[in-house]
Amino acid sequence: YEFRNNHGEWFRSVKPDIGPGILERVQEALAVSEENIKYSVAARSEIHSAISDLLK
Repeated sequence: YEFRNNHGEWFRSVKPDIGPGILERVQEALAVSEENIKYSVAARSEIHSAISDLLK
């Protein structure tokens, strides 16, 4: 999510020459759907709240 927001446009326009292992991970990061991001952010928030409650 953060990579896509910060570097996605640059990556798509420049098409840098990077190693195959990194290329697949970057392409995967760029392909994450907005729906998946929203779900993940909500889950992270719930987990954070639950852990905070446990540590009180």
